[in-house]
Amino acid sequence: MPFKDMKKIIIVIILILTGVLIVVGLKTAKTFLSGAASGCDPTGVRAQADSGSATVSWQTEKECQGVVEYGTTPASLLLRALETQPTTVHRVTLAPLKENTTYYFRIRVGEEIYDNNGIPYSFKTTAKEEGEEEKPKPTPTKTEAKPTTKPTTASCTKIKVCEIKDFSQKFGTTDCRYDLDENGNVNGADWALCLKQNK
Repeated sequence: MPFKDMKKIIIVIILILTGVLIVVGLKTAKTFLSGAASGCDPTGVRAQADSGSATVSWQTEKECQGVVEYGTTPASLLLRALETQPTTVHRVTLAPLKENTTYYFRIRVGEEIYDNNGIPYSFKTTAKEEGEEEKPKPTPTKTEAKPTTKPTTASCTKIKVCEIKDFSQKFGTTDCRYDLDENGNVNGADWALCLKQNK
């Protein structure tokens, strides 16, 4: 092959490599400037919906702060729900939503948009159950606190002998015969007092 032809091939290869490097460099610069770097790609994107709201969740390798852009048609994702802080486990609530309606959404981190291979993700809200709106909210009822009666020693005969079997079965009761420290509870402290008194 003549030297002139070889020289032309080398120049063409250099120009192609230069073009590739420029394209890669511009894409990297765009990603850096937009705040979305490697590690912010959403994985495990899910949406759980009921009749009036939905929760969109996903994970990222590094801490990122995302925005969910959503709407009722794939072409008009005009509603936005922002995360409050960067995280690796993301949960964004979308509300209020119309019942029994299909919604479309995508995730944005900086200038980068993430969707389902060029198509927005979607979910459908559920229909309200019949009579769901008519259910009255329960009203809290007031209950009067009854004073707890502490056993009085006047009506009790304290035990004289500590038997492990008998005493251990009484733990957790308010049987005043076993409440040696008179605090209203039968526990290990009473057992210790009983052993001390019967030495």
